[in-house]
Amino acid sequence: MSFRRSGLQSFSRQLRTLREQFGGKQLWLAHAVGCTEAAVSFWETGKRIPYRCTLSRIVDALMEAGASATEVAVLCRCWREVAANRSDINSFANANIESNTPLRSAPSAASPY
Repeated sequence: MSFRRSGLQSFSRQLRTLREQFGGKQLWLAHAVGCTEAAVSFWETGKRIPYRCTLSRIVDALMEAGASATEVAVLCRCWREVAANRSDINSFANANIESNTPLRSAPSAASPY
């Protein structure tokens, strides 16, 4: 098993454990974070990882529910291990989050759409 895969499984497992311990159902975390239950399921099965800005909302929700700083620090460390090897996460973060560049330009005033 590669380091990248084991890091992903560790993140997924840690997220699920914390969610079950402090929040309960995937619906709770989805509502707290502002995403869908499917997104939470993808993160917990290792099919995807959340973007950095979403991870921040996950951490906030878990800490508000009672998770310790140590527990969420472990979750963040696991996320960093995976994200360091994911070009899609890094390019999105660098292009849009850190520079505050909008994902799409707003439609012009003359556009009927």
